[in-house]
Amino acid sequence: MAGTRFDQETAAGIIHGPKRRTAMTVTLTPELERIVNAQLATGQFATQEEVIAAGLRMLQRSEAGKEADLRALLDEADEDVVAGRVGPFDPVATAARVKAALAARAESRS
Repeated sequence: MAGTRFDQETAAGIIHGPKRRTAMTVTLTPELERIVNAQLATGQFATQEEVIAAGLRMLQRSEAGKEADLRALLDEADEDVVAGRVGPFDPVATAARVKAALAARAESRS
């Protein structure tokens, strides 16, 4: 499959709707080629292009989820600032708390 061609509409345009079809050449490592072939062997995909397209859609969803998670954390941090739950950062005190928590965790496991 090294150098496999797949059309960008199948790989990425599904989300954005039909577009003019173009081709792209992709070179896969032997490991990635084995993954594609293993997926084809399951019968879930009819072509190498379908496997690549599914992988790209999954990547896109994953990245969107990470962005949403980050936005939620930032919103939470903003709420903490507004509510006055944030104070000055003391790296020495923070390091001491982390070390104590790690020591307590290690002791509880033994």
